Amino acid sequence: MFCPKCGKELPDDAQFCVKCGHGIGTASAASAAPPIKSSRAGMWMLGALLALALVWFLWNVMNRPAVNNGMRVSPLPNLVSLPRTMPITNGAITVRAAGYLYYKFSVPASATNVFVDGHFSATGGTGNDIEVVIVNEDNFANFQNHHDAQTYYNSGKATQNSIQAVLPAGGTYYLVFNNGFSLLTPKAVAADATLHYTN
Repeated sequence: MFCPKCGKELPDDAQFCVKCGHGIGTASAASAAPPIKSSRAGMWMLGALLALALVWFLWNVMNRPAVNNGMRVSPLPNLVSLPRTMPITNGAITVRAAGYLYYKFSVPASATNVFVDGHFSATGGTGNDIEVVIVNEDNFANFQNHHDAQTYYNSGKATQNSIQAVLPAGGTYYLVFNNGFSLLTPKAVAADATLHYTN
């Protein structure tokens, strides 16, 4: 064998040239490491970790209570709380002499901001009047038996008036058109009343 640098003849098992010192038979450069190949499993694992991190981040942002004037409030509106309306009566009615006519309605226990509004006008007899009251179930029983009844609205005897009543939640109520004071004359009444609440 010959030295690749100076051409001196060397023994076959020589590792260095005895003339110029050049290395013989040693690797001139380190073998390069094989390239790293990306595997599909690794890519899927990375994607799953990123998706999990994104879900965790969004969940924390959505559920973190906000602070408003020092009070912790939910960052999302309560989508269940919606204003509701329910007509109680709308039209013309006749209330017999010495009698009454009523409309029964219920308010859910979870309701808030409960109120009734409307208007009525009466004709008939010498006074063209009617008494309109709103009572709960207990006081309706008292009213029916001619006992004192606590009312949420009481127009007194009136020809016409607005109906405005704020009610507590959770119960059964009665809108009553009372003509008990008129022993001989029925009354014609035009009335509209609507229940409002948030639930």
